[in-house]
Amino acid sequence: MRLPPAGQEVPLTLEVAVTGNQERWVRCFDSHLMRTRQWQSGELLIEAGGPLRLGFELLPEQAGLRYRLRRTWFCLVPLPSFLAPRVEAIETGRDDGWDVTVRFTLPLIGLLIQYQGSIRLPASAALTA
Repeated sequence: MRLPPAGQEVPLTLEVAVTGNQERWVRCFDSHLMRTRQWQSGELLIEAGGPLRLGFELLPEQAGLRYRLRRTWFCLVPLPSFLAPRVEAIETGRDDGWDVTVRFTLPLIGLLIQYQGSIRLPASAALTA
């Protein structure tokens, strides 16, 4: 997935482009790009980056939206749960964007990536319901 190097208070920009039924997410941690694609498949939101695909159930909560990992594929091969990553992710809407917290760990390896902060919309953008 070409993860960014470790750091604190790393600036993040996010670009989302919609093409058909998919979204292309480009996260830029300082100068390090991380690209993924997202789309709906049945009850799951699929996010794909490199050889890894993650299938999330989206759970509305009073504080926001929680992403619960339900399925994982590596090179399109389903991974058993004991080999699958652990992902904790929640987003909370704001008038000008979102607060996000993401933590991604791998069995036997441990923490791979973690980030939290606020994503603010540019002044020219507006949230629509």
